[in-house]
Amino acid sequence: MGMNYLVAAYMLIWAVLCVFLVQIFRRQGKLLGELKRLRDEMKRAGSESSTDS
Repeated sequence: MGMNYLVAAYMLIWAVLCVFLVQIFRRQGKLLGELKRLRDEMKRAGSESSTDS
């Protein structure tokens, strides 16, 4: 009987850990996308300012 609780506890821990890791990877993907967008925007702004001079 006690072994069932132990298995359930381990399953719960692994499930929570998996959800946490998925959230981290999703956030990292969003941050990388935002970083790429900002880099592209900076390049465009730099090229526009050099042609204005």
